[in-house]
Amino acid sequence: MPVHRVIENFDPLVTEPFDVVIVDESSQCDLLSVGVLALGAKAVVVGDDQQTSPAAVGVNIERIIQLQNSHLSGVEAKSLLTVDQSLYALAELIFPSTILLREHFRCVPEIIEFSNRYYDGDILPLREPVVAGIGAPLRLIRVEDGATSGTTDKVNRAEAQALVEQVLACHRDRAYAGMTFGVVTLQGSAQGPLIENLLRERLGPEAFAERRLRVGNPPAFQGDERNVVFVSVVAADATWAATKNADKQRINVAASRAQDQLWVFHTVEPGRLHKDDQRRALLEYLRDAALKPPTSEDQEERCESEFELALLRELRRAGYEVQVQHQVGRYRIDLVVVGQSARLAIECDGDRYSGAEHWEDGIRRQRQLERLGWTFWRIRASEFYRERAETVGTLFERLEKHGVLPKPMWDVVRTAVPAAAVTPLVEESLVAEVSLEESVVELPEDEDPADVLF
Repeated sequence: MPVHRVIENFDPLVTEPFDVVIVDESSQCDLLSVGVLALGAKAVVVGDDQQTSPAAVGVNIERIIQLQNSHLSGVEAKSLLTVDQSLYALAELIFPSTILLREHFRCVPEIIEFSNRYYDGDILPLREPVVAGIGAPLRLIRVEDGATSGTTDKVNRAEAQALVEQVLACHRDRAYAGMTFGVVTLQGSAQGPLIENLLRERLGPEAFAERRLRVGNPPAFQGDERNVVFVSVVAADATWAATKNADKQRINVAASRAQDQLWVFHTVEPGRLHKDDQRRALLEYLRDAALKPPTSEDQEERCESEFELALLRELRRAGYEVQVQHQVGRYRIDLVVVGQSARLAIECDGDRYSGAEHWEDGIRRQRQLERLGWTFWRIRASEFYRERAETVGTLFERLEKHGVLPKPMWDVVRTAVPAAAVTPLVEESLVAEVSLEESVVELPEDEDPADVLF
């Protein structure tokens, strides 16, 4: 239950203590939540100091100091007990150990890599793209005619309109069927309601609910996620610099809410912002992270055996999109055949995997990746060369059964929105990142934990 319900229902002086009290999203819990720790013999405090913390907007700091001196005169660390300190921050200072959960399952690697800078590169992204039809995970949109208006709480109407048009285009595109949408605004409190009103008017209540569409600032999205997130930077000039720790937290949260695709709409040029501005960091990351797609020659050079190369060419001849030596954590998969909404991992068992030890290592790796959602198909070199046509035919049948079709078939299967229906915005498709939410993998009883650390 939420903290306020805990305070209403339990009294540490009366209630029999629990064995363990677990506080989730503790980075958002303020000073008043400290009392819940008195309800248990042990406490597990789960949070992230790189995400938004309680704000002290409008709080009289002098009054806080007076209360500290009056009631906490004997407490050595009383200066830490302020309304802008989260429960997580206090726990980090007081408790002797912190366990870092490194495995990240929310965002595709291209999105989370931006946030990885806030965690010293320790995040291990394990969520793989599964919806190829929507295109690149990162999209950077420059709204050239954008401008801010208003005195205290500014809005950028051109940026809001461009964002809304793109949401509508994605909603009409069947490639986004079943996906949820979110909109995050990075400045003020007026841009969000402007965008939400436009979306409700243009989409209608049913589509709004179907997409689980949510509009808000970064704190409103902490602990939440959507398949596709659209970010409005709002600013049209460099009148202020987002360089504080709170700005890092807000940008980190905004950039890490998207599971499959992140769209960022901006008016201000990155170069006009302060060199340490976190908005500039995000915009430049999106601008610079676009990678040149590997050519057929590049992919062939990555093959580690003639067997892999021969199978790759068979798949390409049939029109399949194939990734060679695909990286997942510390592991690599020989070939990954990618469809519009599914994929199949192929392991090529040839001469280089000789001996029982290598075979057992391969099976262990496969078992661990299957727990992350991968489906495998193993092919032996001897089988391929002895009955090539039959082996390849069986593979094609398996691909079709698994829902992985050749790329020329993608547009046949889905009815896409005509190109003319898409708003003609200046688009930079990038490969980039964002978010932090880490999880622990459940292990079988006989599994050695050291074996699943990637």
